Amino acid sequence: MVAFQKCNLSLVLSFLHGFLQAACCQTLIGPKSVTVEKGADTTLTCLVINGDDDTAESFMWSDVSQGTKIVIFNGGMKVSPLPKYDDFSVEEDTTSSVLTIRGTEITDEGSYLCESLEAENYVPFAEVTVEVMSKLELTSDTTYLVVGTQYTATCSATGGRPQELIEWYLDGEQQLYQDIEQYTYPNSENYWLSDTVSRFSFTPVKENNGQSLECRTTGHQLTSLNQDTNITSLNVVFPPDDSIIIVNFIEDGTYLKITCYIQPGQQPNPRIEDLWIYKNYSVDPYQTPMASPLIEPTPDHITKYTCTGENSLGNTSTAKLFIPCLFPSESASCSNSGLVVGISILAILLVGSLTINVALYVRMTRQSASKGWLMLDVSKDSHNY
Repeated sequence: MVAFQKCNLSLVLSFLHGFLQAACCQTLIGPKSVTVEKGADTTLTCLVINGDDDTAESFMWSDVSQGTKIVIFNGGMKVSPLPKYDDFSVEEDTTSSVLTIRGTEITDEGSYLCESLEAENYVPFAEVTVEVMSKLELTSDTTYLVVGTQYTATCSATGGRPQELIEWYLDGEQQLYQDIEQYTYPNSENYWLSDTVSRFSFTPVKENNGQSLECRTTGHQLTSLNQDTNITSLNVVFPPDDSIIIVNFIEDGTYLKITCYIQPGQQPNPRIEDLWIYKNYSVDPYQTPMASPLIEPTPDHITKYTCTGENSLGNTSTAKLFIPCLFPSESASCSNSGLVVGISILAILLVGSLTINVALYVRMTRQSASKGWLMLDVSKDSHNY
């Protein structure tokens, strides 16, 4: 009888030991905090490990965002009647529970807690963060920039979440913050969102022409919502320098060839497309086909030639050429010049008679072409300037 009692006691103790061992080894692993884009589905997973797989676990999901505990699901059943949770659902098996928020809205952002009655440990709540991509727009105060005149560009990021920062890049290089003004405001249509306005000011130089100006948004945990595609190409207007036009001559027997061209890489913006050659400051310039220079008899007196270029904004540049008496005769002007017969290819090239039409959009009034008018289309020149 005593032996029987000892046997039963051993069985009971063995059963209790096994039960307690199974119970104490059940571990709850809670969901991880997530960041999602507005409109995407959110998934939170909670599970128990090292438990009895033959016994279904009981999970409970609660919203603890406002400092109070609102139970949403208990044992796989929805217990909250609040409309806020209409798009919430849960799927469970013996060891796990998955909470899904379909089409996550900003109002779904908050803290969610998973609990299991069979597990002895508790887990922290998971944070759900909702982000929204803003609408990015880059605008400027003018369609073109003038060298030496301050320029301001404005970048607006409308309706973003969280508050965004805007960075500026000129020709791929990030710009300093002391040149940037930036403000953030609540969005006028949705107080959950914010608007950011940033203004970048700088004084352009010729080298900025054709370079890219870009604004980018930063501040999102979801890096795909940081935008870096709003780029504009700068159109920097600058007049011609006083040394870009070269006017020269070649003596060929008893004839002169007067040439006029723009130095390579020295075109202004807009480009100079037309060149004119004037003789002795004549009102009417000389005219000849594009491929041919102006051919003149070798002068028997000092002759003056002027080459002028103009772009579409009315910017002009002028170079002058003085040719001495290369073919002397009995004319007083030639003899009085004191020049010896045979001196050729001698010229004084005076560059510096530069005229810039300050009114950019007022083109020079050109007189109708008459005999003696020379127009060279630089854009078709073999130099490709």
